[in-house]
Amino acid sequence: MAPTNSARKTRKRPPAGARRGGGARNRAREERLENLIEELRDAAEVIGIRVRRERLLREVGYHVRSGLCRLDDQEMLLLDPDLPAEVQVELLVGALADRDLSEIALSDLALGALNGESPG
Repeated sequence: MAPTNSARKTRKRPPAGARRGGGARNRAREERLENLIEELRDAAEVIGIRVRRERLLREVGYHVRSGLCRLDDQEMLLLDPDLPAEVQVELLVGALADRDLSEIALSDLALGALNGESPG
């Protein structure tokens, strides 16, 4: 006999992490990427690039994107926190490319990202 509608409604799905397997692994990866974003952001600030991480609103008629720009004499990197962490890392790495970072202590993960290695 097939389950009734009420029986179907009472069944619970396992949590998303349990279904995919590796929930803890994904959380650890996200945390590692978030720490990398903060480290690269701090490095950018040290060399004079102001980093603003804020939701970029989109209106009819224009499309705002994350990226490096100049406001008066200040270089600024706009990062939309709604972007995937990997994209935020790519934007930060792009802003720091070809800059002298020799005086900044960076982790192996940050140095690897700046040298083109995947942080994931």
